Amino acid sequence: MSLGILGCCVRMSATISWVAPATGETVSRLGLEVDTQDEVGTLGLSYGFADSRGAIEYTVGLTSTRMVGGRRRWWFFCPLLRGGGPCGRRVGKLYLPRGGRYFGCRHCHDLTYDSCQATRSRRGAASLARLVAGLSGRSGLALGWGQTSRG
Repeated sequence: MSLGILGCCVRMSATISWVAPATGETVSRLGLEVDTQDEVGTLGLSYGFADSRGAIEYTVGLTSTRMVGGRRRWWFFCPLLRGGGPCGRRVGKLYLPRGGRYFGCRHCHDLTYDSCQATRSRRGAASLARLVAGLSGRSGLALGWGQTSRG
């Protein structure tokens, strides 16, 4: 979940529903209520799970920083408890990992980037792919190994 660039003094609410294509049944629902005033705000979240985790409702604090040109960049305060107190990290994204119950920052959910988990040889292959993509002016590895470009 990311706020991106949100205006000041905004009050809005929305509901997002996920529907099973085969049955037309609502599988899950996420309710959002955003309220931003001046430099601070809140995000109300309400959602439920089909399994035994049940319905959840809580509020996440928001803060902002001023960008060049006068616009504001909004940030979440991580709402998870860690080490006996609230985490409170200022973060740009909140995550709800598979099996998780609450949205939180990468640190609280012990999430890492794929590159941190990759073996040394896989990281090397990924670096080579980025180099080739940069040299060819294309994103990704468009040319397979042993192939030549036809112009």
